[in-house]
Amino acid sequence: MKSTTIKNIEKPFSQFGFGCANFGGIGSVRELVGKGNSKEEAFDLLDRAYDLGIRFFDVANTYACGEAEKILGQWLAQKSNNVRDQLIISTKVGSPVTADPNSGGLSAPHIEEQIQRSLDRLGISHVDIYFIHIPDAKTPQKETLEALTKCIEEKKTKSIGASNITVDYLKESWHISQTHNLANYQVVQNRCSLLHTTDLHELMPFCIKHNIAYTPHSPLCGGLLTGKYKNLDDFGPNTRLGLRRQWYDEYLTAKNFEKLQALQAIARTTGHSMAALALSWLMSIESMTTPICGPKTLEQFEVVEESLKLDFDQEIKDRIQAIFLKFSLDKPSVVSFTLQLLWSLFL
Repeated sequence: MKSTTIKNIEKPFSQFGFGCANFGGIGSVRELVGKGNSKEEAFDLLDRAYDLGIRFFDVANTYACGEAEKILGQWLAQKSNNVRDQLIISTKVGSPVTADPNSGGLSAPHIEEQIQRSLDRLGISHVDIYFIHIPDAKTPQKETLEALTKCIEEKKTKSIGASNITVDYLKESWHISQTHNLANYQVVQNRCSLLHTTDLHELMPFCIKHNIAYTPHSPLCGGLLTGKYKNLDDFGPNTRLGLRRQWYDEYLTAKNFEKLQALQAIARTTGHSMAALALSWLMSIESMTTPICGPKTLEQFEVVEESLKLDFDQEIKDRIQAIFLKFSLDKPSVVSFTLQLLWSLFL
């Protein structure tokens, strides 16, 4: 079992994190407030996550217009100090907080205002990680990093992280932090899955070199990697893809559905679910810290539990990577070379 800790946070990350984006709404989309889990449903999900050993809970100031932070805070309030002391809590800043697209950003005044509002909604004195949610082209990175450093100095957060960034953005921030003696990002939270492997090429090696943790979100790519969608038009109105199709358009290709069918074939031969294989693949990557899952129902936790118990050997990993990757993350083997050659003839 992996046990990763980061600077200023002595508590280890759990093998999975739990994303609270479905509490009270669906992510930061204002039009979908009220479409997510109710407070009672969220409490049940949080209890189930804790029972499974999940100790990293991730939220954002804009999820359901702040309602997600309130729900998580209300759950924390009913727990003992012993439970709360085990948890790593993170939230984010940067996305617009109102319908005005200019109501977000990473200016110093906005960060100072929003971290206190987040802490008030969560009902706690500090978070363990304070993430920038999205980059802000209008604000110099130095100003942002100075504001985040101040948040650490004022003990409002123990560490800082960056979400939805490029490797160039991370390299620039690292240089600024070193040059001006400012806090640097200790965690990156980007989209990563079998259908989105961009970060494996450059960003993740940079993270490894500088001891930056990596906690991927969207590990099942909106449910595509569960096998629930059979074709390009198989999206129900209340599914993630049905509600937010524009977020997943880049993955909705005939080529990707061929890959998903190939993964389904591996799932059948191994006796495992597609989703568990996809999650286990992420966990098998040595530099991957904690994939963040976001079950909307208690039943969906079965996949998390299955992946924690799954004996994910190198042969299964080779077969999967031969389908989805154009390169190998591991030392080449006869199996992986042969499979990649075969799949290149058909895909």
